Amino acid sequence: MVWADTLGIRVLAEAINADNGWDLAAYLIIGLPATIPAIGAWMHSRRTGRHTDEIRDQVTNSHKSNLRDDIDQLTETVGRIDDQTRRISVEVQTDRKLRQEADDRLTERITEHESDDRSAISRLERMIRRHHPEEDR
Repeated sequence: MVWADTLGIRVLAEAINADNGWDLAAYLIIGLPATIPAIGAWMHSRRTGRHTDEIRDQVTNSHKSNLRDDIDQLTETVGRIDDQTRRISVEVQTDRKLRQEADDRLTERITEHESDDRSAISRLERMIRRHHPEEDR
């Protein structure tokens, strides 16, 4: 049993007090249900450790400011931009309203002038017909 000595099976058999191969096989079968989850847990912890390392690489400071401080500063900046945008929106709406009111007033004045012009043309035409009846239009 030279190969058994090189693989450490004899040491294992002596350690668990196995008298023959069947005892050793029985101990392996008994220990297998506990070994498989242990191996799975070990593999999971290695995988989780790798993910943890990747996360740590993403959030560990490689610069002078903390990530949380950077996020807070960005949030504050976005808030200021939002306030400025709201203020500009109000100004644009006010300008639009004032421009519309001015357009309405201008249209009203143009309409008044057109009416006045038509009345004046009508008067002039009557006057021309009265003073110059020989001219036909």
